[in-house]
Amino acid sequence: MGARLNEDMEFGYPHHERIEALSRAEPSETDIEKIEFRGQIERLPEKRVPIGLPRYRLNNGRTGAAQEEFIAEHGLSEDFFTADSEQDHVQEAQHQILTKLTKGAGLLEHFEEVATRQNEPLILTHDGFVANGNRRLCAMRNLLEDDAANYSHFTHI
Repeated sequence: MGARLNEDMEFGYPHHERIEALSRAEPSETDIEKIEFRGQIERLPEKRVPIGLPRYRLNNGRTGAAQEEFIAEHGLSEDFFTADSEQDHVQEAQHQILTKLTKGAGLLEHFEEVATRQNEPLILTHDGFVANGNRRLCAMRNLLEDDAANYSHFTHI
């Protein structure tokens, strides 16, 4: 796939480190009372974790067609995105796809406003994959990477 575009960016901790960090993360004083997720109202604990901890969910309806295009453009195997979602090069490829989506949807521009904060929490699975919020995570990672001083409020999600 070539050289990494983001040498220092973390695309998720290794599995055992994610599990350990999630278990050690202190819940906030309040839980999210109600959040609609996949048509259901859920009550979920809220935890603050480093932005480098989560891995992108690869089985993502918004990125399916772009993943197929990425595979064709780079001459990769058809199972590139499905064989092992723990691989950093697969996570980086998903990040590249999500970066294009955040720019096209105006999401990056929204978070570029330095005063903008992450108000809607990301939803992570028990093992640290993003169930909801892949594009927001990507936008915040890119801004933090580009200008750590102005976007230091994105070091944790």
